[in-house]
Amino acid sequence: QGSKTTNQSTTKTATLQQPHPDTNQSPSVSSFRASYLSEDGEFDYHLFWLDSWQMALENNQTLTDSGRWQVEQQTKPPSAPPKGACPKVYLYNLSEAYRDVKLSDTDSVDYAFGEAEADFRGTLRRTDQYGMGMLFENRLRQPGNCYVTQNPQEADLFFAPLFTKGKKGSQWKKACSNVNMTHLIHELKHLNGQTSCRHFFIYGKGHLSSWSCRGWYTDPIPQLKNAIRLAYSYETNQTWQHLRPNLFSIPYPSSLHWSDEAVAQDSKFVIPWQKQQKKQRRVLMSYVGRFDHGDVDVRQRIQKQCEYYEDRFVCSIPQHGETARKATVPSDQILVKGRSVFCLEPEGDTPFRKSLSDSISFGCIPVLFSNVSDDVSHWHWGHWKNQGRVLIDRQSFIDGKIDLQTLLLSIPLPLKALMQRTVAKFARQFQVSLSQDYMNGGDLVHTALVRMKQHAEEATQKGMCS
Repeated sequence: QGSKTTNQSTTKTATLQQPHPDTNQSPSVSSFRASYLSEDGEFDYHLFWLDSWQMALENNQTLTDSGRWQVEQQTKPPSAPPKGACPKVYLYNLSEAYRDVKLSDTDSVDYAFGEAEADFRGTLRRTDQYGMGMLFENRLRQPGNCYVTQNPQEADLFFAPLFTKGKKGSQWKKACSNVNMTHLIHELKHLNGQTSCRHFFIYGKGHLSSWSCRGWYTDPIPQLKNAIRLAYSYETNQTWQHLRPNLFSIPYPSSLHWSDEAVAQDSKFVIPWQKQQKKQRRVLMSYVGRFDHGDVDVRQRIQKQCEYYEDRFVCSIPQHGETARKATVPSDQILVKGRSVFCLEPEGDTPFRKSLSDSISFGCIPVLFSNVSDDVSHWHWGHWKNQGRVLIDRQSFIDGKIDLQTLLLSIPLPLKALMQRTVAKFARQFQVSLSQDYMNGGDLVHTALVRMKQHAEEATQKGMCS
């Protein structure tokens, strides 16, 4: 089941040396091996971390070619964005037939992002996990933002904000049931062969529940076939890809949100993902969620191992009598991520969870058990995830071959430091800032807009936008 050893200093870590940039001391490793089980059936922790280390170095998102840390100069945002920094977006003002939230509410930060919690300078909020469409619309409606243009001729993208209020699948079914496609196309007055690739829709859930949204999101009419579709998930079945063309996954909105105002008001304020000192993260690993749904085999194996350790500084999980907390209500079960080095992220009802976004925004290294979960949100962490997450073979774990405490305590210290620095550097792209954010790589919204613009440009160059 695992060791009850709780003194982290007594567990031997793997000793690895960073290859010199001018030598080839380690073979190239593009992915994890099919198995890390030795001939006697034991999991080879040392080999696992060797491969993880090599993949992290080859990823090279935080290190320079010399192998040294790249020091970034922290600068204040300029009075005006550099030319071309912000993709230009034309925001349609759709009629009430396609809206389920008042414009006055959409314009409200507190309504769109949720009520602010205490002690976090307004950065921690009760954010609706299904409300990504409304977050985009709020940001694009904020006065003076660098993205929105009223001139369709200069627009890089066109956003049609259909039904942006956060809602569950049954509510989406009701909202989409009476969409008149002829009328909708009439309202999308700038849609034509040249702009179709630059139009986008947001579905604030996993895409598989969008069957009722036919014509514009699922099984689109010809005029909207080239439009971009955003959801929290991606299509894993190639035979269904034609039903939702140009589908890209983006992260769930986290409960944390960057705020320039919070930093300006308090120079000592530090957003949680930047807190990586050992004294700030005294919990080795934590898990937030229930054990009776989702990937039950993995979740209950986590429960069994963590209860065996009998130490909440080794593994913090919901205890008996604690209610299942909703992700929209920050609690100690969410805040523990900010005190943890690693956050366990098994699949939920689907492989895609808001908890992953919360873990990263709290600066916690996510530990995944699913290749499908690992491949989500490619735009936002595909270029750095090899340096910032741990991916465990699910079958080996549920078979009892992997002990989480042994595994995570044996991580080479340089790799652990690299992962923490990487998460601290890129977590900003995994959250929605409270106002425009194009600095230091930008936030989730900025990253998505930049990548959609690139996609549209590439599709146009290939003659696919007509």
